[in-house]
Amino acid sequence: MSAEKKSLNYCRQLSDFDISVRRFAAKKLVELADPVSITYLIDVLADSDVLVKTNAEDALVAIGEEVVDSLCQAIDNKEAEVRLRAVSVYRRLKTNVKLENFVKLIYDEDKMIRNSIKARLYQTLSAKASSELWSIIKDTSKSKELRDEAFQILEKNIIGIDSELLKDIKDEKLDTNALKIAIKLYLILKPNGNEFFMDKNNSQISEYRIAYLKSYSAKNSEKSIDIAKIFTDDEDIEVRKSAVEIIGVYGTKDDIEFLQILQNTPNKGVWKIAKNSIYLIENKK
Repeated sequence: MSAEKKSLNYCRQLSDFDISVRRFAAKKLVELADPVSITYLIDVLADSDVLVKTNAEDALVAIGEEVVDSLCQAIDNKEAEVRLRAVSVYRRLKTNVKLENFVKLIYDEDKMIRNSIKARLYQTLSAKASSELWSIIKDTSKSKELRDEAFQILEKNIIGIDSELLKDIKDEKLDTNALKIAIKLYLILKPNGNEFFMDKNNSQISEYRIAYLKSYSAKNSEKSIDIAKIFTDDEDIEVRKSAVEIIGVYGTKDDIEFLQILQNTPNKGVWKIAKNSIYLIENKK
């Protein structure tokens, strides 16, 4: 008897009324690891017997990545246990293939499923999965809790969506919360920013240019002074104040003359911070 015929024979036994027969058949399918059995094994994830279901899981894992398409269908099953076991199989495969299809489970009605897929997403992400999580964050119909959860996952493992983030920022269609998150995520991917954030006359609200300034300075302290000086004549007062503060933190005595020029600025708040920055520089050890 050929290997395929053996597999199909055991597959038929998976529907036997006798639990011991089903258990034995599922166990043999683990050994055979034949892709021909995938559909049958997926169906058995809803079996009444725990051992049959466990053996079916093991068999699907043994087959490997070929089962992913079927798992993507199984996660839409109305039975929570089938969805949970499908996620379990996927996690055990240690693959990123079609990971984006599983992202939606972070808002599954079943808590165990939500926790299981979140644990998987916290390990690694693909670019497509990152994009799916970003779509959740942008969706104002989703709860704040869910959007925050998506951000926390992305913050740890984001990959490959810098162009998408930048496009959404430039379109200026994001709500305030999503825009804040977009800039944070973009600066994780592109810590040096780019000409969009370097543009001191950019129409984006000030706190995102401030975020860029602080992020850049933390990672590039030697170059941060030149960048900060560009922003000291920004159209937004808060950006100017932040730029002056950064000069105080990273500047040297050579920068005091530049700060003294700010005495002539119309905004006394900027000059007050400039005086404090001068003091900090003069008292550096």
